[in-house]
Order: sequence, then structure tokens, then C-alpha cells
Amino acid sequence: MPIDFFEKEVKKAQERFNQTFGMLNVCDLKARQRAMLKIIQMGRLKDTIMQSKNNDEVKKERSKFVKKRNWLNNIFSQIEAELNERRNHVSSNSNTKRRATERSNIAR
Repeated sequence: MPIDFFEKEVKKAQERFNQTFGMLNVCDLKARQRAMLKIIQMGRLKDTIMQSKNNDEVKKERSKFVKKRNWLNNIFSQIEAELNERRNHVSSNSNTKRRATERSNIAR
């Protein structure tokens, strides 16, 4: 894999972290901390992969890198799904309230 791949993946993880956790008013601090640590670990693995000349070591480090990336993507997807679920719930409640108000106005 080209070296730019690892750098790009770390940047993607950082951007997605900012997007995902930036949208939350309140978040699970432990989950946020774990995500930050995974991104830091990915950055360190990227450096190790770039500097290593031993193919066996590179394979192990790549495997670790991909596992951490997948873990992060799963966490981000779960949080985004929960946010979408809340938005849908809130919007459906506001539609219900609006309809009830419209019905009460019609009866007058």
C-alpha cells in the first residue's frame, strides 16, 4: 500500500471524529477518549509503517492499523445512527404537535 494511504486514513479519522463528536451536545467521555486514543495509535502505527523495512513487521502493523480504523468507523457509524434516530424522533414529534394545533384551530 502506498504510504499516503495511511496518512490519508489518519486525517479522515480526525475529520470524522470532529464531525461526529462536534455534533453532540453531550457525549460519553469514555467513548470520546477511546476514539482519540485510537486516532493517536493510528498515527503512531503510520509512523512505524513508514519507517520500517521489515516486511513481517509491516504486515503486523498494517493489520493493527486496519483494526483500529474499522473500530473507529464502527463507533462513528453508531453515533451517527443514534443522532439520525433522534432527529427523526424529534421531527416526528414536532409534526404531531403541529397537526394537533392545526386540528384545534380548525375546530374553532
